Amino acid sequence: LDRAEEALLKLEGTRFEGSARLALLANYERSRDWEHAAQIAQKLESAGQGSFKGRLAHYLCEQAASSIAADDLAQAQTYLTQAMHIAPQAPRPRMDMALLHNRQNNPVLAYETLVQALTAAPTAVALMAPLLARFGVAAGQVPRALDRLKAVYTQAPSLDVLDAIVMLEAASGAPSATAREWYAHHLESEPSLVAA
Repeated sequence: LDRAEEALLKLEGTRFEGSARLALLANYERSRDWEHAAQIAQKLESAGQGSFKGRLAHYLCEQAASSIAADDLAQAQTYLTQAMHIAPQAPRPRMDMALLHNRQNNPVLAYETLVQALTAAPTAVALMAPLLARFGVAAGQVPRALDRLKAVYTQAPSLDVLDAIVMLEAASGAPSATAREWYAHHLESEPSLVAA
């Protein structure tokens, strides 16, 4: 990979620059060199070779994960804030930010971050539903979280959202028969071996 990087960098300023940058970007992604990958992605975007905002947000999330592993939570928060600014519709930065808030013993802020994420990235609700349920319970927001997820489920039935609803209903003290009813109803409209 080092030799490939050296060869590709020599193509800067030539007619092969765009292709070399794409190959270099793949090289940096494979080696998990997020800082260099971000630099190349920004150059590609500036050159009009497409939008790299989602990738840039991903790189920042990866850097935030490294900061969390090093117990530098302030730097992780900075990276995640940048990622949310660069790609507001990307679900991962908001999910990671919610996890960070929870790690900082702030389940209310974690829950609110996920509520905002539902609006910003509505197509990723199934990914966020389990976390929303977990943080809804921790933040004492079970009724609000339940209402929100039921509304989402009505619009777009999903087993992940259903699992989160069942978890929230159990936390609210609903009888276990309610869970069976939810799954039976889901099977009628969305036949699934996993749901069965």
